[in-house]
Amino acid sequence: DLRKCKDVYQKKLWHQLTDSLEHVILTSKCKIDFIRFEAKFIRDFRKYMNTLRYGSLVIQIAQRSYQQKIINEIQGIAFLEQALTLIEDDEKKSKEQQHFDDKKIDNTQTKLLIKTQVALFELNRTVEASDDDKKDEKKTGDEEYNEEEDEYANTPFKIAKKKLDEIEVEMEESVRACPPLIYSRYHYVCSKLWQSQSEKNELPSDISWTAMFYKHAMSYLGYTALNQVDNITQWANDIALAALVAPDFYNFGELSLHPIMKSLEGTENEWVLEIVKAYIEADMNAYNVVMDKYSEKIKSNHVLNTAKPGDILIQKIRLLALVRLAFKKESFERIISFKQIQEYTKCEENNVEYLIIKAMSLNLIKGVCDEIDQTVNVTWVKPAILDNKQIGALQEKVELWIKKIEQTQKEINPQLGGLMQ
Repeated sequence: DLRKCKDVYQKKLWHQLTDSLEHVILTSKCKIDFIRFEAKFIRDFRKYMNTLRYGSLVIQIAQRSYQQKIINEIQGIAFLEQALTLIEDDEKKSKEQQHFDDKKIDNTQTKLLIKTQVALFELNRTVEASDDDKKDEKKTGDEEYNEEEDEYANTPFKIAKKKLDEIEVEMEESVRACPPLIYSRYHYVCSKLWQSQSEKNELPSDISWTAMFYKHAMSYLGYTALNQVDNITQWANDIALAALVAPDFYNFGELSLHPIMKSLEGTENEWVLEIVKAYIEADMNAYNVVMDKYSEKIKSNHVLNTAKPGDILIQKIRLLALVRLAFKKESFERIISFKQIQEYTKCEENNVEYLIIKAMSLNLIKGVCDEIDQTVNVTWVKPAILDNKQIGALQEKVELWIKKIEQTQKEINPQLGGLMQ
């Protein structure tokens, strides 16, 4: 592969050379020092490359070198900042040489891509920088560095989050739409950022790491082809667990239709998929079966055991069961008794009203609760992504409605003298 790179380099086939380099970096099993390889070889012809692809090569080199323990986090950050400096120097030279704004080089997107990897190294940092380096990094303009006043000087999480917030602002302010590669990388690092809080306590009480992780992980998958996702089974497992305990998350239809969930079939974590299926179907009986069947695995799972509140799993399935009950009812059957709700959701009798009010507060249903008659009149159910089974039930309702319309037409047509034909 390296010989092929040499051949296309001598022929000055820059596009083919870039493809060959990506292949070598991603697939080579040899322990090559790609940091030196970039400095001695790639940097020599980078001006002929697409800058975004150069940025992609840089973060691939940094990530691979870090995984092979050729460099640590501090060295990785230094390597990436050196690449950023080179790109900024190219922009300065371009401004001096070009006379028209539309001809100037804009490498903003490439810099954003590289900065996401800097944020990831900051998050994974276990090696402390020297005191002088810290002061150099924190000092801006003529302001003196004051560690006590710097709220982001405490932990890798806060430093990485600050950098990602800056990247987000730059992406929103960018005149040109960022390519999927940048969004993919940004959401990947964000998902790792929030997942790092699974065993830490650096978040305010009103922010859940599971909800934020789920949001960014699904966005990452939305911008990334499945064949480019590393360890797809682990991603599916982590996303499913986060969805189960994420506060205010009830749209399991989105999860059920994502192809990544199929990767859990036949694995040691298939039990997670079975629990998710119970939530998708909002079936209390199926829920009780899987909870009894996998009780030991559930007890030993860190994410499920540390979820707050402690009874969030049973709360969620009951709320979903209530929504499913209302969804299944015809429009003229939407006055549901407390007894029906109790039987369907397996809820305690004195908690039925609380369950209804909770569902209304979460905007899952709307209606009028009559405590005297012990009924609730459901006027609206929150729209959700339907799985194939739910779509089939909806189709049956539509077909029944069409038949009723046709029957009504036949009954009134003779009285209207053919007006309805």
